[in-house]
Amino acid sequence: MSAAVPAETHERRLVAVLTLAGVVARFWAFGRLGLTHFDEGIYAISGLWAVAPRGLSALDAGVVPYAPPGFPVVVGLAYGLLGVSDSAAILSAAVFGVAAVPLAGWVGRRTFGPGAGVAAAAFAAFSVAAIAFSRKALTDIPFLVCWLLAMGAAARFLERPGCARAIVLGLTVGLAQYFKYNGWLAGAVTMIAAFAGPVANPGDRKRAALVRTFGFGLLGACVAAVVYAPWYLFVERHGGYSALLRHQRSYLGDAASWLPHWELQLAQAHALSGAPFFPIVAWAVAWSSACWTAGATPRSTRRAGRYVAGLVLGSLLLGAVTSLPWWIGLGAWLWLLRRKEPAHRVLGASWLVLSVLTPFYHPYARLWLPLHAAGWILVAGVTAKLAVWQATGLPEQPWLFATHRTRVVVLGSMFSIVLAATAQTLILRPVVLPISWVFQPAPSLREATATLAPVDVPESRRPTFVVLARRPLAFYLNQARQRVTLAEGVKALLGPTRADTRAIVDEVLLAQDGDVPRAVTDLERFWMVEERFVDELDPVTLLDIDPGAAYRPHPKRRFFVWRLAPIGAAGGRPPAGDVHE
Repeated sequence: MSAAVPAETHERRLVAVLTLAGVVARFWAFGRLGLTHFDEGIYAISGLWAVAPRGLSALDAGVVPYAPPGFPVVVGLAYGLLGVSDSAAILSAAVFGVAAVPLAGWVGRRTFGPGAGVAAAAFAAFSVAAIAFSRKALTDIPFLVCWLLAMGAAARFLERPGCARAIVLGLTVGLAQYFKYNGWLAGAVTMIAAFAGPVANPGDRKRAALVRTFGFGLLGACVAAVVYAPWYLFVERHGGYSALLRHQRSYLGDAASWLPHWELQLAQAHALSGAPFFPIVAWAVAWSSACWTAGATPRSTRRAGRYVAGLVLGSLLLGAVTSLPWWIGLGAWLWLLRRKEPAHRVLGASWLVLSVLTPFYHPYARLWLPLHAAGWILVAGVTAKLAVWQATGLPEQPWLFATHRTRVVVLGSMFSIVLAATAQTLILRPVVLPISWVFQPAPSLREATATLAPVDVPESRRPTFVVLARRPLAFYLNQARQRVTLAEGVKALLGPTRADTRAIVDEVLLAQDGDVPRAVTDLERFWMVEERFVDELDPVTLLDIDPGAAYRPHPKRRFFVWRLAPIGAAGGRPPAGDVHE
């Protein structure tokens, strides 16, 4: 038996253990989770196709502006198996969050070899950003899994282009498009990596090889188009794809917005890092596992010293400078694109495309998840290389130690990367949101519904609720068999109304629409407060509503949800006092 076989077996076992750790982190206090994010309500409602008489053909077209149907379909399948509930919707994302751990390990090993797989799995398992989004019924973690699948399929295809691998690549790119509209970027990444090969490596410019790569690549593109065609036609029948593109472009900024958005998204990544504890734990597990996989256990004093030095130095760097993986990508992307190995080129192209395009979009923290994954793979590759050096000492690598000049250039570049990452953290001074906000969920809108719309009232006497709130409230009210009408803005509530009507108003939406005190002043001309609920936002919802919370040590987290009655109702009071509490 070769030495590689037991090493691979050890690595697979370690990845399995890390996957179990990912299960614990993502399902911690799972029963206390509820829907709080606006988009969670959209997906939870869209998943109700599973209990509709017409099945999937009854998919709510209201989901079109938010995402393709991939996640609503998954949510509907969960409803079919477990019944309609918020837990089933969140479970749909949590399962994908667990799957991301071994999948990151697979991509890491394929990209950088033994040791990198277990290191990448460790970074994925203990990534607080991945944990936080896995505990939300959002499409972003499922998209991350599809993105990793597409990156792995792209590397396999470029290694040996052929019909079967082209079809698999097309299927994964098409699947990514079903979870986010920018899933087509997986195809763009593959194309850049394919062009970079013959450009940087003259030996790859053989005509037969190029014909196979781009000929079968065209087949893969056709497969992706065929896979996505049903959704394209559905959108055309419900408003048109051109209208959808105009809506999506409304979230794009210009060149002047790129730098502020980039700074803010790095700050949000820091806010969701769980630093210093979680990055240190991730590095300690990744470093120790990679060393064990490489046979670099500290059996001698010298080897033990190198192991401890790597453990301490890595912990200090990643614990204090959480943006370091992105800066490593900045220093490595061109080198990766020039490599002969297709997996390296795919990783370099992925980092380049995502880093350039993501900051043009509105600075939502969830859009950074694929770049988090690129960071896992990059740092895993560094970890695996250092683990080998820890076992054998620094070898004479031609690209690193052949001459004094190359040594100075490479080591100087490494120092510059660390210095730039440290300076960026010190200058921007982002905060780390308390990890308890992730693992100890605050009261959800499910509890708000029980407070504001009690079910002990007979259905015949229940009021009609006009809802100006995040969509999870509409989902919960629907499940409680309440009569619900959605309001699109404050203006819809300004006017006389029937005495048996009640309004539910969410301060979060008022804050997003503009001036809360003014909106309350307008509302109290027609409405009085009957009941209120205090909602404490989780980090994911908070950063979407207030991206700048990543800079504030004590961001506003408590928001009111009011039940209003037409003016003159017994026991009512104006809502203005709540706003200033």
